[in-house]
Amino acid sequence: MKTKINHRISSAVVMGIALPIFSALAAAQAANPAAAAPAANAGAGFAYGSLADSLQQLQQAIEINPANRLHTDQRDRTRYQAAQSAIQRNLQQAVPGLLQAAQSQPQNLAAAFRLYRDLEAVEQVARQVAATGLQHGHKPDSTVLYQSARQLEAQISRLADYIQATATRQQLWLQQQARQAQARAAAARRAPRRLIINNANVEHRHVDRRRPKRRRRAHPAASRRHPPAKKTSKKTKPTNSTTPH
Repeated sequence: MKTKINHRISSAVVMGIALPIFSALAAAQAANPAAAAPAANAGAGFAYGSLADSLQQLQQAIEINPANRLHTDQRDRTRYQAAQSAIQRNLQQAVPGLLQAAQSQPQNLAAAFRLYRDLEAVEQVARQVAATGLQHGHKPDSTVLYQSARQLEAQISRLADYIQATATRQQLWLQQQARQAQARAAAARRAPRRLIINNANVEHRHVDRRRPKRRRRAHPAASRRHPPAKKTSKKTKPTNSTTPH
């Protein structure tokens, strides 16, 4: 019972803390592509290999507990067999791709959380199947199934803790990026604007680029009062010289 309570607490923490970081981390990386996400810590990584071993043991335990070994009515056998088929179908079709995506991208919380939700559903159905087998089936084989379900539950709890730790580390990285962005913005506001000409720093001053007004040409006062008289040229009438005959 203690393991189940801790597992539920981890699930609630994952839903409340890890999920809001997904969109915030993506937005921060889009705003500043040069800033790399926090690197994965090899010492704090999740052992996906152990999880894969637990899933394989669960599948083997289901195979040794067929529905025809139950000492109950046909309706319970049909439900038992349907639950086993659902678990096997999920382990063969859905889990391999989800496990590969989460394992290949350790810092992708979205991939890890998709795997977490799928395994949580598998574990709940497996515990129900194991409880039915312990009540109406072969006790030794049903005990193996029950222990396999408990091992998977422990692995899911570790996965939830890993997601929570990774989310906390990424949240600290987001806060650091926000502080650095504020510091850069404050420094940009304090720095004077400079114009670089011929590799020399010249203070940028305001230049009035409006077109200057044309000034009228000044004339002497006398010229304004007595304008010069117009010169007229006299035309002389040509004289005809006559010679006496």
